[in-house]
Amino acid sequence: MSGDLTDSGSPSAWKITSSILTKGLPRTRVIATPGNHDLNEFFGLDPTQQQLREKDDEITTDIEKMPRLSCFIVYQSLLFPSLQTYNNISLSKLVAEIPKKSTITPEEEQKCFKQCKDLWGPGMHETQQCFASCRQNWQFARFDYLYSFRDMFPLVYVDYDRGIAFLSFASTLYHSDTVGDNAIGEISEEQIVRARKLLNGLPPSVNNWVFTMHHPLIRQHSDLAFPFHLSDLRHPIAWADRLYESDWFLAIFLRNDPNESRKLSDVISKQLDDRPEAKAFVFYGHRHRRPLSRIG
Repeated sequence: MSGDLTDSGSPSAWKITSSILTKGLPRTRVIATPGNHDLNEFFGLDPTQQQLREKDDEITTDIEKMPRLSCFIVYQSLLFPSLQTYNNISLSKLVAEIPKKSTITPEEEQKCFKQCKDLWGPGMHETQQCFASCRQNWQFARFDYLYSFRDMFPLVYVDYDRGIAFLSFASTLYHSDTVGDNAIGEISEEQIVRARKLLNGLPPSVNNWVFTMHHPLIRQHSDLAFPFHLSDLRHPIAWADRLYESDWFLAIFLRNDPNESRKLSDVISKQLDDRPEAKAFVFYGHRHRRPLSRIG
């Protein structure tokens, strides 16, 4: 599934999506990727650690008090528990180890101390206050852990028996507060480097590669002019609706950042050149249409 599993990323929307998928696709392993609607803070800010109360100290998967990306990971782990992060951590394990007050380790305290020093500098009064909060701040540890989920992509599953590898990218992690920014995706350099390493590590028998992402990998070319006429000033709302459905808008806005998308496309093309027997399939959404393209 190529993203936009919800309209606004709200907890109620995630619950509806989960119910539909688990009831409609029983015993089916679902691999998804987050879309801009799933993560976009334009629809409302994410919860913060300040909203956690002492009664929440052992309750780790209350999606009412989790960032949107964490909600995606939690529900993806339910739909496919053995799906892994790029560094071989199963999502079920990732979710099971969300920090509780009773499980805060000295290492996590030290990490908190370092972040205090980086933020305030040595010797500052605020630094000492920050240190004090680290010694008992399970809220900080939990949110620090939850926000680290953005560094776990691409998600991976390899079916060695069938010779298929699945890589799920996140193209909307860093543009998450305005509608305009979310129209254009960005697959980070880190994800591209990890993808190259993962593909290099696949055995020759795994020669079918499936890549999922929300924003289209390849920009749709269009020679069309900007769709506007002076008469549209009389009906601006109707014109805006036509604009969002126009080929011009699809080509210019609803895509990935061209620099990152070209890098990922080059990685895939290079791997296909090196392994002529391999095939790559790229699935994406975002445009709410069904176009087909070919790499190479």
